[in-house]
Amino acid sequence: MAITKPFAVKGANVTSPKGKALWCKFKEPDTKFNAKGELSTDLVCDPNDPAVKAYVEKLENLVDIAYNETCETLGPARAREVRKSSVYKEEFDANGNPTGNIIFKYKLKDITDRRERGDATEILVVDAKRNRLGAEAPLVGNGSTIRVVGYANPYYMASTKIVGLSHIWSKMQIIELVAFSGGAGSDDFEDEDGFIDEAADEVSDFASDDF
Repeated sequence: MAITKPFAVKGANVTSPKGKALWCKFKEPDTKFNAKGELSTDLVCDPNDPAVKAYVEKLENLVDIAYNETCETLGPARAREVRKSSVYKEEFDANGNPTGNIIFKYKLKDITDRRERGDATEILVVDAKRNRLGAEAPLVGNGSTIRVVGYANPYYMASTKIVGLSHIWSKMQIIELVAFSGGAGSDDFEDEDGFIDEAADEVSDFASDDF
């Protein structure tokens, strides 16, 4: 169980680089592993992409600050057991071989609790031109090119003595849509060539220097 943060570092809203969607569930909360429901997506990225490198560096800086502050709070003896969790996971193919790509995970957890508190329970979705998509937003198939926004939240897990980051998912931009075969403001994005929903409500409240 995560303890109260023993450090002063705050989390931050972060906008991801472009990547490929994997198991993107943003409409109906999934209750398979969380009875209270959660929305989630994986983002598969090329670690050699300069934008991905910059993103990883930003996340790792947050973890480093949280780690240092945690160790200082716990004291030298207990600090020796504290470890840092990676801000991403490696991707493996069906045969268990590494693909060379990395995966970032984003979740909006405990949807029923959030509804009771009156907190946000939906992912704001826009198309490539930042037009806001409503209830008719298309399902996002694996391999779609997307960008996401999440709150990078540093944590310390006392039971495992791990310092890491969780991503609280809030927004998504669909840049190139691969059809699914399941057989608050959106100014965190920039215009992209790609998927456009002609029936969407155009969003105009963007700052030119968001990135």
